[in-house]
Amino acid sequence: MKKKNSNTVSNSTGIRQTAMEQKRERILSGASSLFRRQGIENTSMEQISKEAQIGSATIYRYFPTKPQLVCAVASKYWLELKERYLPLIESDDYNAQTGHEQLKRILNLFITLYEEHTDFLSFLADFDTYIKSSPLPAEQLSGYEDIIFSLKEYAQQAIQKGLADHTLHSLADTEEIYFTVFHCMLSTTQKMALSGNLLPMDSKVSGKRQLLLLTELLLQGLA
Repeated sequence: MKKKNSNTVSNSTGIRQTAMEQKRERILSGASSLFRRQGIENTSMEQISKEAQIGSATIYRYFPTKPQLVCAVASKYWLELKERYLPLIESDDYNAQTGHEQLKRILNLFITLYEEHTDFLSFLADFDTYIKSSPLPAEQLSGYEDIIFSLKEYAQQAIQKGLADHTLHSLADTEEIYFTVFHCMLSTTQKMALSGNLLPMDSKVSGKRQLLLLTELLLQGLA
């Protein structure tokens, strides 16, 4: 009996791994598309199977429960945004800015979300509601949280730099500032993007203008 060449085994493993990754991406893409069109709660695993053109049994091998799949889609969204926008806060000109200027650039990303990523904001609101009704164990949410916390690091560094160079000032610690400012920005951005024009009075000041004003007010409060 001939002994298998190590290169042959390695190639075979690589092909199999690639095929598995492609299937996983098809599942995530199909689920994401359905979640956007009809909402998370109204989407079944069977519908996702048809959308991705992958058997139900295969989907359950990758994602044993629907909440796990929902969490994976949420993580994918955050990773895509992170990959797209991190270069803006890792550049040489960003590093040369004051802490105040860095924080302003980060907060301005919420305006970009408002203008270009309504689908993400809509999914995020739906995701929060779904997780409350179908809670995942803390350890299964940890990967999702790790992605968000990796973005938190940039904001906290900007705040710390601002406190050090005296372009920012606060009696609170950096984590308290981060959560307060970013929860305020995210909730307002979602409101403006998803239901900003429910009443006639809502059209008096555009969503973008309100976000710009909120950014300036928050920064002035920390200046």
